[in-house]
This record gives sequence, C-alpha cells and structure tokens, in this order.
Amino acid sequence: MNLIKHSLPLLAPAFTTAALMFALANSQAGTWSIDKSENPDGPGSRVNVRDSGQLVAAWTFGDGQFKPYLHVFGTDETRLTNSGLDKDGNKAGKFGHHRGIYIGWNRIDSELGRHDLWHMKGTQMTVDKFTRLVTTGDHASTEAHITWRAGEFDAIEQDLLISERRTIRLSRADAATLQIDFSSSLLAARDLKLGGDLQHAGVHFRAENEVANRAKETRYLWSPDLPEERRGMVSSDWQWATLTFPIGERWFQCTEMTAPANEFTELSWRDYGRFGFFDEKTLKKGERLELNFRFLVSEIQPLESADHQTHFDAMKRKANDQAYQKFVTELNARN
Repeated sequence: MNLIKHSLPLLAPAFTTAALMFALANSQAGTWSIDKSENPDGPGSRVNVRDSGQLVAAWTFGDGQFKPYLHVFGTDETRLTNSGLDKDGNKAGKFGHHRGIYIGWNRIDSELGRHDLWHMKGTQMTVDKFTRLVTTGDHASTEAHITWRAGEFDAIEQDLLISERRTIRLSRADAATLQIDFSSSLLAARDLKLGGDLQHAGVHFRAENEVANRAKETRYLWSPDLPEERRGMVSSDWQWATLTFPIGERWFQCTEMTAPANEFTELSWRDYGRFGFFDEKTLKKGERLELNFRFLVSEIQPLESADHQTHFDAMKRKANDQAYQKFVTELNARN
C-alpha cells in the first residue's frame, strides 16, 4: 500500500453589476448562498460560496489575476489553498503559479506557435462572464465562460486558443465533507495540441503555502495502489489521489477523482502540497474536450501512532473506492 509520508463591479468588464444581481436573484435558496466581494488576499474579485453562512469556496479572478481558480476553505473559514500573490499583487510563496483548484497546459501548440497556459507567460485566461450562479437546498452551482488567449495574433488579429465553459458545483458528501464537482468544456478556436509535462499541466489542487514549509508532514494515497515514483506515475486506470496536509495545528485531506472518460494517464504529486492528473490532448478547430473531476475536502483528527495510521489509511482507501463508484454512477446517469 502506498503511504507516502514526509517527516464584484470588481468583476470582469463584461460581467456588469446588473448582470450579477440578475444571476444572484435565485442564489439564496436553502442553506447555500453566493455573494460577490473584492479579493481580501490580493488583487481581483471573488464570487464566494457559503454553506449556512460559512465560506467554503471562492472563485478568484479579474484584474491582477492571470488565470481564474477556486479557493477552498475549511472549518471556521480556514483557507486551505494557495493564492500565489500577496495583498499588493506581488508573487508570494513557493511556486506561486499554482493556485487553488485550477486547469492548464504549459505547452499549447497551434499555428500561432507554442504558448504556456500554466505559468501564464504572456498569455491570459479571463472570466468573460458568469452564466450561472444558483443555489438550492442542497448545493450551489456556478458556471463561467473563460477565454484562453495566446497573446500573439493571427492575420485577422485574433489570439483566441480556447473558449471554456467551467462549471463548479458545491455540495456536501456528508456533514463533514465538502464535495466540489469541477467540469471543464474546452472548445478549440483553432487546431491545438495540449501538451507539456505532468508537473505543469492538467487539473490540480495546490494547498496553502504553509504546507510547502511542512513538506515532510504531508502524505499521499492513490488508486491504483502503485509504487511511489516522484518523476511521474502512469496508469490507464487512475481513479483518485488523496493528499493529507497540516495547517496550523489542524489536519485536512483533499481527494481528487478523475472520470474514466477523461483518459488522463499521469498523476503528478509533490510533497509541498500540489497534485493532479494530466494527459496530452489533440483538438481540431471546433472540437470540444469534456473533462469531469470531483474533489472531496475535509478536516481530520491527528492520529496517535503508526498502527492507527495504517488502519486509517485502509479505511480511507475503502471509503474512496466507494466514493469513486458513486461519482462514476452519477456521471453515467447524467450522460
């Protein structure tokens, strides 16, 4: 068994205040709510999602942010994910281009050349508008239209690479576990190859920067139960990976699940708290790539001994296997 242990006006211009208020009109049902704010941690704006008044997640985007991402919060609104910038918009922490839950490829090839939509070198991902901000009694559903731009132009002065429809649905898997369903529909604006390497491409989670300073304390589990390989792990049967990490005196877990139809064959993991799944993809102009992931986030209690850890990991593996089957069943029913 692998036990890897190491001792909004403030919104995009197209999204006006009036449009936001219209989208928010039905966003107060049940215990879930959605509101807008400035980003208190740095530049840009946030669309905040709350459960019973408690902040659990926040879209972060806008001026000063080169790509949109999702912050995740734990109990008492403890921020669990990395922002990459300080309040003045300066780079902060280790590997600041890794932010929250995010998507990208560091080598996207087209007739415009090769462009980096991971580190965002001269490129841009922009939230053009939110097309859904809705809550019900048991979940919050958000959807945004996002453009991926090369920063270099063709003969008709166009630099669009991808039009993305990103949907993030938040609910409770159980009373203690936040469930985040992350779906990305990528429409190719021209012939593309989405490439790169597993450390700098795909759909990833990055824990708060504090975790990078406590890398010897993080742990990983994954399925299939393959031997550890830091340079890259390959399988045609990836189901899930779980990171356990500390913030302050508390402990948290994040599990990422990849849908079989994604056909992502590589798992990237790093002890500083960044992990995710990756594969190269080739798209013709007008072709869509549909991707679906599920994240489960919860706070856990520290364990007293190695024996307790072994027992806990066995229970976690069984629970994750059951949760993954539920994820796949729900996807199949939806499709």
